[in-house]
Amino acid sequence: MKKVIFPLILIIVSIGMGAPQIVRWLTYEEQVKQIESVLYHSPEKVLIASKSTLFKDKIIKRLETYLQSSKLDYKLIDTRHLPKENPDNYNAVIILTSAFVWSVDPKVEKFIQNRKNRENLILLITSEGEDVLPLVEGGYTPITSASDNPEKISDLILWKLAKTLNIE
Repeated sequence: MKKVIFPLILIIVSIGMGAPQIVRWLTYEEQVKQIESVLYHSPEKVLIASKSTLFKDKIIKRLETYLQSSKLDYKLIDTRHLPKENPDNYNAVIILTSAFVWSVDPKVEKFIQNRKNRENLILLITSEGEDVLPLVEGGYTPITSASDNPEKISDLILWKLAKTLNIE
């Protein structure tokens, strides 16, 4: 009887209080797994790598709107897929990542480390407190920010992107 009651209580509590949160989390997690490529057959190709958060998703939406209106090819991936990407295939690489325990995601750090040319890298690191910079230096200037004001941050990223691609 005890074996049945605990799962039953858990289900009732989940349905009554937590089910929308659980469903929202699962749906959100599924969005992270998707890889999207949009091709206009333009000479410029942009890679965007990010985890899905409300803040980063707002920035990505603005980036996608710009890239689509400019008819630029782009690929959107989760940062965990970065090791599979060849950065030399892209004219610009935009990475949106978070700092945890005063460091950047190891996959992001390794991706940056393995790049000889970092001049076309645009890196946003969000953190709660102090600015956290990756250990890899040279050839690029990371943007550090709290997770607020996505319009301002996306404007800065778009400015850097236009400068990188020599677009007015």
